[in-house]
Amino acid sequence: MNNSESTPLPWGVSVPVHVRRLEAIARHPATVSKGLGVRVRPRRMRRFAILFVAGWLLAAGLTTAGVVRADSDAELRQYALDHEALICHDLAMNPTVGGVWAVIDVIDQATSFDAYESGQIVGAAVTDFCPEMWPLLARFVAIYASTNNAEGTTV
Repeated sequence: MNNSESTPLPWGVSVPVHVRRLEAIARHPATVSKGLGVRVRPRRMRRFAILFVAGWLLAAGLTTAGVVRADSDAELRQYALDHEALICHDLAMNPTVGGVWAVIDVIDQATSFDAYESGQIVGAAVTDFCPEMWPLLARFVAIYASTNNAEGTTV
């Protein structure tokens, strides 16, 4: 029997066989709608649900990935101790607020520390190695602390 053959209905109308097969598939219990208005096979629905949840978790993970921070203050302190002579030398060569910003920017770009942590490193280096630079740091803080909070966002 091929698809061109027709099966007569009781009232005399003929329906092609392929349409009758589709109707039989549609009446199968696995495809019958449960009030949703859409006929979906359970396996296909399960696959869709798994892919949907996996995609949602991937999107949530990517959008909530945070900024990498230093593990502890000890890591910041150690970096300051290792580089305090160089930091103080750079501040002495350019004793301006722009010079402080340049040193913080270099530390920020050369390491995994952010700008706030780089500022903590400069403060620790000045405390230990060159306390004569405190007035310069005080000017820097007076300018930038009024517009930014500890996380680097505008207040």
